[in-house]
Amino acid sequence: MVPHGARTIDGDVYVSPRYLGGSTAIGGPGLAPLLDLGWELEHDDLGNAYLNAPDHKVRLGYLPEGEDDGLWRINTYTDPFGPPTWGVCFNNSCPTEFVTAFTTVLAAMSLRQLEVALGAIRRAALTLRHALAVSAHWSGREGRVR
Repeated sequence: MVPHGARTIDGDVYVSPRYLGGSTAIGGPGLAPLLDLGWELEHDDLGNAYLNAPDHKVRLGYLPEGEDDGLWRINTYTDPFGPPTWGVCFNNSCPTEFVTAFTTVLAAMSLRQLEVALGAIRRAALTLRHALAVSAHWSGREGRVR
């Protein structure tokens, strides 16, 4: 039911800045920086898209038909057949521009630069986890970091 006095909108609605409008439902802008580098593109029968780095140490999944709200998943591997060493997930409400910015930086980094950056992020997360555990111990309150 339309509230009294409200007008229906006929035509396009533009939101500015664009990222406030939510995700676009297409993967092209987020995939483009990596496709431009020659990353291998694969599709499954459900319409999901997967990009593999030439050395298979980084993999991106664009999963509109995935099992949960994780629309974009990016994982790194030291062994292409082993478990991921690091990963990030952007859900279906994340603006595509954020994912495009992430993949643009990813495309600009060499593998060594990526390993250094991800190592720094991992060390920072472990330091934060340790600091919170110490804080919980000294305050007498049990806490949990997720």
